[in-house]
Amino acid sequence: MKKSIWLAVALAATVAVGGIITLQAQDGSGGPARWRQRGWTNAQAKLGLTDAQVTQIKAELRAEKATLTELALRLHDAKIVLRQTINKAGTTEAEVRAAAAQVGVAEGDLAVLKAKLHASISPLLTPEQLAKIQAWQGKVDDFVDGAIQTFINRMVE
Repeated sequence: MKKSIWLAVALAATVAVGGIITLQAQDGSGGPARWRQRGWTNAQAKLGLTDAQVTQIKAELRAEKATLTELALRLHDAKIVLRQTINKAGTTEAEVRAAAAQVGVAEGDLAVLKAKLHASISPLLTPEQLAKIQAWQGKVDDFVDGAIQTFINRMVE
């Protein structure tokens, strides 16, 4: 069960990040200034990030912006194909598995980039900041566990 929960969390995070990146890529402006400002202000306040840390983290993310955008769009496209395959009349198990495998490949590629970014960003953070992030991730996991159970229970009632 925990493996499927992690998958759901990763999927939700990827879709959220991909959606934001996609919106920013499509309008070319990087999104509304208030979104960018609020996000960094919240991170600075909650994690106690210094201005120097924010600058360094932004530089790491900026260096991978094109790759992040491409991978997020590729994942989104693969999910659309999977959904269309699932909904297609007369679809076979093999077709669904092939479409799902493409989603897996795209998720894997994005996960590799996330790991690369983690390796370059985490050394910029203090042990206390890393602990706060881990605690937040634990809270998110618990929330998603509960949300999934609630959703499933409501669906089958």
